[in-house]
Amino acid sequence: MHGWQFWAIYLVVMAVVIAIVIPVNRRIWRRQRTESGLNDWVATASTLSWRDRWRLAWSTTTGRAVSDPSLAALAARRATVAQDMLGRVRPRLKWIWIGLGLLWLAEGVFNLLDQQWFLGTLFLILAAGAAFMPQLAHWDARRAGRSAEANRRLADRT
Repeated sequence: MHGWQFWAIYLVVMAVVIAIVIPVNRRIWRRQRTESGLNDWVATASTLSWRDRWRLAWSTTTGRAVSDPSLAALAARRATVAQDMLGRVRPRLKWIWIGLGLLWLAEGVFNLLDQQWFLGTLFLILAAGAAFMPQLAHWDARRAGRSAEANRRLADRT
């Protein structure tokens, strides 16, 4: 098989996978956004200023209480929604990242055996990154939980 034939087959297979995955994924995400309360949160957040939204996002991302005590209840709600959404998505994301990691690992080994050093190294680095991504989602969920707790305590004090 010539090099261009492999890439042509690869592109056709990826196009078919994408054509199947995107519509199914959109339906799943729509349902999960509604069940986790994310749609309600988006409606609430649209009434806030950009500065307040940034404070809430930073609070959830860092796992700390929000700097403005008047936003503590909203920050706790946002962190709870984020934690719920990550809890729903994390198990599936893990398998997606494992699949991508294995695909990139095979691709990297194939390219190295074909003496394409740059592509082989690139795909092996991508595979290593994919192996680490499920842990990042876990850390994000933990930080969101810490933020929710800190903001609930701050809201109770005020």
